[in-house]
Amino acid sequence: MPRELFVYWKVERARGAEAQAKATLMQQSLRRAQPALLSRLMRRAEETGDKLTFMETYSALPGGVTPALQAAIEAAAAGALASFEGLARHVEVFERLDPPD
Repeated sequence: MPRELFVYWKVERARGAEAQAKATLMQQSLRRAQPALLSRLMRRAEETGDKLTFMETYSALPGGVTPALQAAIEAAAAGALASFEGLARHVEVFERLDPPD
């Protein structure tokens, strides 16, 4: 079954724009290197407090996110987001049950 990744993490609100810019560039670079990769970057709506929650999603057609592609994503994130000391990225893997459009 095709695998998809969902990755969420939090950063200080004051560094939200920086985090968004770095994550966006990372995903663009990954898509250039892996043409089958589909990715999105989202932020939790209407969040209050001193932290913002971001969500990255990854899928790939036709076979989904392979372990090798997942390792490439993790390596790219480690480099792109290294300036966010102590950043904890929570990775969840789901299998797609419906056929792709």
